[in-house]
Amino acid sequence: MEERKNYLSVSEILSKAFRISKDNILEILKVIGIFIVPTVLIIVGIIVGIIFSSMINMSYAYSYNYLENSIPFIGFGSVLILIFTIIIASAVIIYADAIIVKILDDANRGKEVSWKTANKYVWQKKWSVIGLNLLVALMLFAFFIALTLLTVLLSFLTIGIGLIILIPLIIAICVVMAPIPMLFNSALIVKDLTITEAIGETFLLFKRGYFWTTIGRLAAISGITIGLGIVLIILEFIPLLGIIIAIIGQFIIQVYTISYLNVLVYDRSDIEEIYIDPII
Repeated sequence: MEERKNYLSVSEILSKAFRISKDNILEILKVIGIFIVPTVLIIVGIIVGIIFSSMINMSYAYSYNYLENSIPFIGFGSVLILIFTIIIASAVIIYADAIIVKILDDANRGKEVSWKTANKYVWQKKWSVIGLNLLVALMLFAFFIALTLLTVLLSFLTIGIGLIILIPLIIAICVVMAPIPMLFNSALIVKDLTITEAIGETFLLFKRGYFWTTIGRLAAISGITIGLGIVLIILEFIPLLGIIIAIIGQFIIQVYTISYLNVLVYDRSDIEEIYIDPII
């Protein structure tokens, strides 16, 4: 049996991810400023516009006493516009996140970092990026539906005892799975794969011999981000400043998580098939 590669420890990945995120924050801010900020502002503007126009329509209808007949038609077009805008905005944000993944991956490899270079690469893989995220969303939705049905079934068969037993397990699963959607993106870009290859590569991180080490690394970053998220929620109670801190903090957490997952995927990019982890 050959000796296993010395993979980075959790603390080493955390430290390296922090350094990479910090050193390349300027290029990341460019991506946020160019793609994400305008997208968010457009969504907010459309929502405010829909609310304002709906209030005017309601007031006009009420003034002319035909409110009852007009209610079913008020806002239908606005809702369609909002849905379409959210779909487009989601695609833009997914695209921007992929650029950030590429920037952090280039930095991790010691390459020259540029948002323009990263954008050029992601543009060539844009349909793979969007398609992968759509498939992952569907997979996660199906998983949670199945988990919910299983929970209900066991709770019914055990007269509620099964629910009490499953609650800690469900919480643990949710904690571990929190960063998994971004893990697929890291696999896609870090290893330059197709959609199906990225899905397969991500699942390989959980293969026999590496299952618990992967779970532990995901739990570590998930626990940290959840803890920081709770702090940000508390800070939101600070008038005005709290909301700004929370928004900025959320972006920082996301960037750091992406950097962490990139380092993890790259570190595990040459898994030896013959090694069997004694833990499992």
